Amino acid sequence: MATAQRASAYLRDPRVRHFWDLWKFGSRTFSKQLGIPELDAWDMFTFYKPHLTWGGSMPDPTFWMQNRGLKFGQPYSKDALEAQMKDWLQ
Repeated sequence: MATAQRASAYLRDPRVRHFWDLWKFGSRTFSKQLGIPELDAWDMFTFYKPHLTWGGSMPDPTFWMQNRGLKFGQPYSKDALEAQMKDWLQ
């Protein structure tokens, strides 16, 4: 729990949600949704359109990046993250 609390300090904004995936729900869901191996579906940033309604299943992310150096998904970079968030947080 302490690790999750420290990590959430990087994006302090009431519109940002942080999730700690203790039971690997996100890993299983994202691996199916994005077509990546389950063991690789962590340390990711996923973005969803504002005011998107979530139903019985999780909607496809509008944009996502990974911070693992994998061959799929956009690699994380501070500049890419800031560029993506800039338009959304205005």
